[in-house]
Amino acid sequence: MKSFFAALACAGFLAAPVLAAEKCTASADAVWDAGGEKVKIEAFASGDTCEKATAVLAVHDGTGQVIYSNVGGADGMMMLGEKKTSKELAAALAAWIDVKTNAGTTADLPEWKQGTEMPMRGEFPFYPADGIDRDTYEAARAAKTPMYCYVPGIETSACLIRDPQSEAIYLLGGQSFPG
Repeated sequence: MKSFFAALACAGFLAAPVLAAEKCTASADAVWDAGGEKVKIEAFASGDTCEKATAVLAVHDGTGQVIYSNVGGADGMMMLGEKKTSKELAAALAAWIDVKTNAGTTADLPEWKQGTEMPMRGEFPFYPADGIDRDTYEAARAAKTPMYCYVPGIETSACLIRDPQSEAIYLLGGQSFPG
């Protein structure tokens, strides 16, 4: 019988108790009104310590399908770093995904002036996501479509929008800011 459990452990079937022994877990969720579609934003973190937890942000469409996600170490995220308890980390996760402070519209974005490499807010650039050119960016800005931004690391926000024509939610890019 001992070899049966050893075989299960080697195959990975007994890994669940190891995960259950983790010392820090926290979660939060919010709902973003993305222009007629209620989008669930979920954040959770887990690790041996809160400072070294892995943090996940997941955005779900109205059907529950994950349409965007971000994973990283809490210690590398401005909003989550240096939290020592699950309670502190849960509060930080709630602030990280808060739609009241993180949602707006694309009208809030800086103009991408003709002939420049990227949009600028003062001295801080907005970095368009791969595949986003000036025309696409300016069309999104003019549409004043719902936008949700969060801080995925240090000194930069990532901004998701809901395209008014296709109704798809996608990453438009990220705004750098002083930290």
